[in-house]
Amino acid sequence: MKSIKSIHSCIRLLMILFWVALILLFLQFPKYTHLFSSKKTLYVATWPLLIDAQYIHAFEKETGIKLEISYFERSEELYSKLKATRGHGYDIIFPSDYTVDLLIKEDLLKKIDKSKLNFWDRLDPHLLGNYFDPNNDYSIPFFWGVYGIGFNKKIYGDNPTKTWGLLFDPTSQNVVMSDNPREMALMATQYLYGDLDALRKASVQKEVINLLINQKKSVDIYTDERVDELLSSENSYLAFGLSTDISRAARRNSNIDFFIPDEGSFLIIDSIAIAKHSKNEALAYAFINYLYQEEVINYHIDLYNMCSPLLNSNESDYCPSDESFSKLSFLTDVINEDELNDIWINFLAK
Repeated sequence: MKSIKSIHSCIRLLMILFWVALILLFLQFPKYTHLFSSKKTLYVATWPLLIDAQYIHAFEKETGIKLEISYFERSEELYSKLKATRGHGYDIIFPSDYTVDLLIKEDLLKKIDKSKLNFWDRLDPHLLGNYFDPNNDYSIPFFWGVYGIGFNKKIYGDNPTKTWGLLFDPTSQNVVMSDNPREMALMATQYLYGDLDALRKASVQKEVINLLINQKKSVDIYTDERVDELLSSENSYLAFGLSTDISRAARRNSNIDFFIPDEGSFLIIDSIAIAKHSKNEALAYAFINYLYQEEVINYHIDLYNMCSPLLNSNESDYCPSDESFSKLSFLTDVINEDELNDIWINFLAK
């Protein structure tokens, strides 16, 4: 009997070791892919809705450089992959602002040679010199957006009061909220205090938890995906979300509109960076310069409703004015991950 139990234990252990080895192999795989490819291959990690396939193919045809594209759904996923491989296996990546900060601290990015960029003097200065890379030594601002509220004009009229409070009004129903603890905690703090640093106080963290708990009965779903579909189909009438998502919903349904709350809001910048151990810098700069051509930028703005990194180019309808920038913040680490998780767990548990 003991012998049979020992055999079963060994089998379970082997199965566990097999799956651990498989996961490690998956994480390390990008590190070795360049060994089996042409020297004119660029390995790119990007968001799904950032670069249209037709321009990927056009670049390959024009230059003879092959692009191997891998996609990630969340910034945390990109960060984990880069950290697991120590930056090997990728050439160009598209991290969001706070991910750039983490990757710089981990020494996983290569310094940018601005002399090799033919568009630097045309970048919007609002997007340069921000907290995550003060001198833009490691990152180039690409497309960006701003958080706000999408609403259905049939329910809320053409010009509702521009406040985060609309999301917390007990009479609001069919609300869509984010499932990202950082976004929720900072937005609630912005509404309550107008000062993100207030979240460092334990008393404020309790207020944020209570605010989110009291809102639960009005919320249909917590998600940062399909916000555009939920609004445009009128399954939901009110949503916290990015301007890019709300703008897509408004294109499908003329009853949908968007505003940036008067208390202030948040912007998010997707940057371009070169991985620390890239062996294809010349090819990388060729692709980066290609992406910043006016035609390519404007096409993607029209397709994905994003805000432009370049001055004097097309803009999505919901990009903030110069005056609005003074009220925009980043989703920074006001408190650490453990404190954020505590807020989220307490909110979910009640």
